[in-house]
Amino acid sequence: PDRMVLSRHSNSHFAALKDLLEERCDAAATNEGWLVRATKEGLATSRLRVLVVAGRIPLDVICASARFPAELVQKTRRALLEFSAQRDIGRDQLGPSFLVDGFAEPSEKDFKAFERAALEEGILR
Repeated sequence: PDRMVLSRHSNSHFAALKDLLEERCDAAATNEGWLVRATKEGLATSRLRVLVVAGRIPLDVICASARFPAELVQKTRRALLEFSAQRDIGRDQLGPSFLVDGFAEPSEKDFKAFERAALEEGILR
């Protein structure tokens, strides 16, 4: 860049959008769910412009401690993978900002974009 770039941690996706609208920063990273929710919460999101869409990324990863009993790991995994928002809670998605309707088993390829970025930034070696 031609000028110094600083990062700001806003503590949440919603706060990041507020910071952007209040011109505390020049850009913010969030996901579609938070953009939809911010609009419903009254933020003037029409003033914002999407610069890039990262594509599909793993939203959350659920991990178990090595000390967690293997039987419970398997039961928990099965329950999550069999979960259907429509069938199990009568909604199209889990929540107002968590726009998912179920869970999937992760694979290494899901994380390749993160790995590339971390390597490029020197976070991983």
